[in-house]
Amino acid sequence: EGGGKPPGGGEDVRKRSGILLLGSAHQINVDGVEWFLQRVLPLLREEPKLSSADLKVFIVGPDMNHKDSLKAHLSQGGVEIFGRLRGQDLERLMQSCRVFASPVVSGRPSFKTKNLEPLANGMPVVTTRMGALGLHRPVPSGFNTTGVTIVRARAREFADALLQLLLLDERWQEASEAGRRFIEENFLADHLQEEMR
Repeated sequence: EGGGKPPGGGEDVRKRSGILLLGSAHQINVDGVEWFLQRVLPLLREEPKLSSADLKVFIVGPDMNHKDSLKAHLSQGGVEIFGRLRGQDLERLMQSCRVFASPVVSGRPSFKTKNLEPLANGMPVVTTRMGALGLHRPVPSGFNTTGVTIVRARAREFADALLQLLLLDERWQEASEAGRRFIEENFLADHLQEEMR
């Protein structure tokens, strides 16, 4: 069911791999993760240039490891589900994964705190317009100077945005640096300590 210690990683793109999804087991988060696993991940798996390490998916959040609908995906391999991770364990995972996916495809719009900590840890974010709500200034769609790539809630678009960051080191580096800068310029460290929603 996914467990043990999450993998550790380095500070640069060559030492990073995998995709992180984060959130509590509220239905909006579960819906987004299921959509990602059913619709987006199969498209990523069609890309021959991606290694099994690139395609590894880590799902983290309170009670996510108890959701039967998510556990069904473990048999395909390449998916690990953790419960709540805090402190060094979560930081270690954030510094080893390459991209943060925030597939918010349903529910009521609300501030998505969970996008901030990955950006602060140098991890570019791919999300939907609904998933980007709450950023201090309007963020344009597509690849931009915030480290957050915003796409419509369409599997192909979401997969393509992830592929750009998984395959192109320069694009990843730009987004990583932009995300750190965006957090430094717009958010206080206190915001990052809020509970995941």
